[in-house]
Amino acid sequence: MQPTNIALGVRHAVVAAAAFALMGALIKQASTELSTPMVTFLRNLFGLMFLLPLLARGRPRDLASARLPLHLLRCVVGLVAMYCFFYAIAHIPLAEAMLLNYAAPLYVPLIAWFWLGEKPHWGIWPLVLLGLAGVALIIRPEAASAPNLASLVAVAAGVFAGWAFVTIRKLSATEPAPRIVFWFGVFAVLITGLPALLAWQPPSSQAWLLLLGVGLAATVAQISLTRSYALIPAAQVAPLNYLVVVFAMLLGWLFWDERLSAWSMLGTLLVISSSIIALRLR
Repeated sequence: MQPTNIALGVRHAVVAAAAFALMGALIKQASTELSTPMVTFLRNLFGLMFLLPLLARGRPRDLASARLPLHLLRCVVGLVAMYCFFYAIAHIPLAEAMLLNYAAPLYVPLIAWFWLGEKPHWGIWPLVLLGLAGVALIIRPEAASAPNLASLVAVAAGVFAGWAFVTIRKLSATEPAPRIVFWFGVFAVLITGLPALLAWQPPSSQAWLLLLGVGLAATVAQISLTRSYALIPAAQVAPLNYLVVVFAMLLGWLFWDERLSAWSMLGTLLVISSSIIALRLR
């Protein structure tokens, strides 16, 4: 185990947040040309291509698993979250899509309770209600307007991402991180291949570059976040993860002139604060 190094761990967490936000921005731009099934497949394909050389450093038998059904479940719920997330990115402001996806910690206690029988800390419930109030403000900032489909899809992305987190925790009892990452990549490419084939259209050279950037940004983000967790306690990393929303706001404003309303900003503060406290309680 690596010794605690707060300064280096914080730097890795900041790099991870910036890389995740950049990944979202590249996906948003690629989605102007390509369908969500194609973007999802190519993101997973390029992500696996970038990860395989890193995974190849270990022994092949280290990737063998007796829990393939659970790996498959983790992949399916993760892919549903990814499809929803990518669809939302293409249709609503980048920062809103990011935040609603990062609201996953609000749903984790409920999913873990019903699926794993882990009774949540009593203090979780007020935080969950506070966070859900924030979500409501984001998807319906004006009383006269109904939430649009993309906002609801972004909420679904957060729910399924929470389910994926719980599944990863269940897998982590016996499976090391490289094995979880490997089987997700393999199953994701196989599962998303058919929908992408049915919706296939020749990408332009710009789209190929954007999607290569998506795969590279995702790989940098995953590696940086893993290093951050290895260097500082998880409770200190969790608040830094929400820097992705700040970076997403900056990128959305810079490239698409996206601005959040006052109600959405209030909802953002509620979701982030309640999610961070909930993570620390767990």
